[in-house]
Amino acid sequence: MSEDKGRVSGPPSSSQDKGRVSDPPSSATDPDERHPRLVGEVLLWQLAVAVAVGLAALIGFTVITSTVVEANLLRWASTWADQLDELGAPLYVGDETAALVDLDRFIASYPEVVQVALYSPDGVRIVAVDNGGDGIAPLPALDTTTIAALAPLATQMPPGVLTEELGRRRFLLHGPIIVESLAGTDLLDFNPVTAHGTTEVIGFVSVELDFSAYLSALWPRLLAGAAVIAVLIFAGWLVSRVLLKRALAPLAGLEHPLQQIGRGEMDVELPKPRHRELATIVRVLRETVDALKQRESRLLRLASRDALTGLFNRYRLMEELGAEVERCRGGGRTSALLFIDLDQFKYVNDTGGHAAGDNLLVTAARQILATVREQDLVARLGGDEFIVVLRDIARRDARKVADQVLEAMRRVTHTEGDRVFNLQCSIGLAYIGSSRHGSEEIVTHGDLACQAAKRRGRNRVEAYRIASRQDVRMAEDVRWMQRIREALDGDAFVLHFQPLMHVATGEIDHYEALLRMRTDNGLVGPATFLPAASRFGLMTAIDHWVIERGIRTLAELGSGENAKLRLSVNVSGFALEEADLVPRIRAMLAEHNVPGDRLVLELTEHIAVRFASETDDRLQQLRSLGLAIAIDDFGTGYSSFSYLKRLPVDYLKIDGSFVRHLARDKVDQAMVRMTAELAREIGLKTVAEYVQSEAAMKYIRKFGIDYAQGSYVGRAMPRIGVMPQLAEA
Repeated sequence: MSEDKGRVSGPPSSSQDKGRVSDPPSSATDPDERHPRLVGEVLLWQLAVAVAVGLAALIGFTVITSTVVEANLLRWASTWADQLDELGAPLYVGDETAALVDLDRFIASYPEVVQVALYSPDGVRIVAVDNGGDGIAPLPALDTTTIAALAPLATQMPPGVLTEELGRRRFLLHGPIIVESLAGTDLLDFNPVTAHGTTEVIGFVSVELDFSAYLSALWPRLLAGAAVIAVLIFAGWLVSRVLLKRALAPLAGLEHPLQQIGRGEMDVELPKPRHRELATIVRVLRETVDALKQRESRLLRLASRDALTGLFNRYRLMEELGAEVERCRGGGRTSALLFIDLDQFKYVNDTGGHAAGDNLLVTAARQILATVREQDLVARLGGDEFIVVLRDIARRDARKVADQVLEAMRRVTHTEGDRVFNLQCSIGLAYIGSSRHGSEEIVTHGDLACQAAKRRGRNRVEAYRIASRQDVRMAEDVRWMQRIREALDGDAFVLHFQPLMHVATGEIDHYEALLRMRTDNGLVGPATFLPAASRFGLMTAIDHWVIERGIRTLAELGSGENAKLRLSVNVSGFALEEADLVPRIRAMLAEHNVPGDRLVLELTEHIAVRFASETDDRLQQLRSLGLAIAIDDFGTGYSSFSYLKRLPVDYLKIDGSFVRHLARDKVDQAMVRMTAELAREIGLKTVAEYVQSEAAMKYIRKFGIDYAQGSYVGRAMPRIGVMPQLAEA
């Protein structure tokens, strides 16, 4: 059969299911935009490193060059020692005029020579020659200290030089001028092996050197070289940037797929990496996406499917029905809704056990699926109620399909052990057209028609008609629906608190929270508005409000004796069907710092029996939080006591109908006594409701009931406080 009917053969094909993982709310400023891009930051750091390396290279180049130049200048100045003697000697022993011309010509070829001065042996300046400079102060005579320092240098070969630094770029050199001769004049007796020479100092020479011009010409060349180095570094950075961007391109290519995954989009295309590290990342991402797809598929199935029958659940039903209502409203087409309620299901459930009831529900679901058309949708509304949405069908054909479903169900027999059950149902038919009725109202129409079918003998089909009684009831339900929504939005619900007295000690250590709604006419009780809330799907929201407000009340009680009080809150069967009920309550308890053992969840016997097979695990999970579970209105149903052995509950609240006339009704006395004895045997505590007199209280004590609740103990009040004394009998 078609997947649209609600089968669990695969993920739902409806477009609504595709978006179950909701996108995060968009904002004007994407939080990711506040973070720098990894590629940009890597390139920025690469540029910073390149600049730092370039500056270090330039500084190192400058320092090393300066050091080398300074060392070379010193070494260069020292080489003049070999030439000082050649410059000065001709002036003493040769042609003075020719020697001066040679000296002028010599120093003119060396721009670093500022001036040369020649001295007599006693340090008197004989002559000074400058290198074409104006305003150059001539070198002074040599002092005795300088002469004394130069004298020993004359015996060195070659003669030494005395250097004075006039600055980092200026030097003054002093050297002796010597003549050498061989001892003896007899050439015939000359023996070069044994001959020795004599050295005579005939004067001194001083040379002032200034390398400023040289360095001034050198620095532009150094700067040009530095510029070339900087250009090469920048060019290298550009090349490395291109190569680095190319290497990081696969990493940057992961940004868009990761954003898609973050938005819940699973159909993403991941790049093909060339590197091992990125290949590992891409592989892990693919595995993550596959796991997320499988998880999403499971969550979608859990969120939209009934666990027992595999049909669509109420949430998915209302989603699909809403879409169908809109299509009919805007397209001039008509559809229909069948509200199917199994007749005598409770009898099967009670006599055959919950397993028999579950099997009967599965059989009914299969029979409905087999009877309706491929394009129709089948859902389980809850318990023994099913909904069929007949898409795009005329009214007369919708009635035919309803009759076919009814006849098909009549033909089914269900066997459980030695028992044989006939599968019958009542069907309410509601039409979907161009009217302004919403999906909740359409379901209510079907429900009302189904109830009419039950009133008229069951096992039949009734179509919803705008008759006076139905119309009035529908209008009233719609008004209450609007009031409930306004109460939820405007916080118009309140809790009143009725005490439970511990019979043996007379202490009040337990309260029950009772829901009220504020209206223009005062407070109204839950019996007035909860039926409409149930028909219009608002019970879950009310359950959430009651649980949260109950936990908040426990938190507001503060410390001291009040911190030991326990509080019971009533929940519907819709709450137990929620998959997130347990984590929701866990989060509420943690938020308000309330221990779980101070909260008691009450559910009616009807709900406990009806959903026992589905809620056993849920109740166990709730008890793992410390919560206690109470069965309310015990004794009003048709069920046997067998389910009490299996259900994880802590309290039995005996219905007030058995307590109200306890003092004078022997049957009620037997019922209460038997319930108390049974509860003690299986380890449950008992609560007697509707205790209104001392006479009833005597029997409560006699039968060993644990707690008493009613007007005799205390009426419900807007807040938890000190209770008044017990009323007189």
